[in-house]
Amino acid sequence: MQACLMQRSDIEGMLERGPVNILFEKKDGTMRRMVATTNLGMIPKENHPVGFGGRRSDTAKPVFDLEEGAWRSFRWDSLLEIE
Repeated sequence: MQACLMQRSDIEGMLERGPVNILFEKKDGTMRRMVATTNLGMIPKENHPVGFGGRRSDTAKPVFDLEEGAWRSFRWDSLLEIE
């Protein structure tokens, strides 16, 4: 589904529930697909965030990349597709 047709809160809800396939454009202009989540039940305990972790951003969303096994982020304005 095209991300522009969805509310940010709906996308965040999908990420909290489980794995989501996303397509976004990286800063360098290349396209990147990622299977991501923010559901701590799907993230290895050693990768759980500790404390607040710093500033929150209104422009970028931190997510756990299940294929890479690491935290990544995407810019909201670069999100193209989500399933």
